[in-house]
Amino acid sequence: MIITISGVSGAGKSSTAIKIAEKLGMKHYSMGDLQRKLAEKHNMSTVEFSKIESKDPKYDKERDELLIQLGKTEDNFVIDTWLGAKFIPDAFNVFLDCNLDIRAQRIFKEVYHGKNIAGIDHKRRSDKKYSSLNETKKELLKKEELNRNRWLKYYDFDYKDKKNYDFVLDTSLLTIKETVNAIIIAIKEL
Repeated sequence: MIITISGVSGAGKSSTAIKIAEKLGMKHYSMGDLQRKLAEKHNMSTVEFSKIESKDPKYDKERDELLIQLGKTEDNFVIDTWLGAKFIPDAFNVFLDCNLDIRAQRIFKEVYHGKNIAGIDHKRRSDKKYSSLNETKKELLKKEELNRNRWLKYYDFDYKDKKNYDFVLDTSLLTIKETVNAIIIAIKEL
């Protein structure tokens, strides 16, 4: 079984994917980690790579090919990725939603404390600094809209369209443990 975890930034995609993989004894992948490796391969920071990616589709295609190949060559893993439902459609595809204010708080705290709400150390935000919750919200919305528009243009795929998913969950008022348990229950009901 392959499980993809998508959703809005700050909804808990990475933490949830890690915990589900641990609980089910599956391998975990993060598209963010794969993207960081691509940035390193091209001698860029993740911020530089994201900017170039938004202007040149060859970088998107390179990253997406990694995801496609992973879905074709491996089984029994969980991956946090925005485009899993597009490129691994036969997986159990999950979308995590969350209130914008709560997402901004989670990310703002993570940037300054180095760990997210699940206590997991995420280096992914280490090159981003926000001066306020308001700035965090603005940057979240800007990033999501840029990605959404790019993927609509390249693939005619809206990662926020909940019809693309097998299971949708609002994590605004849930702990990581509650989120993980809800997803595992949904999987067992298949």
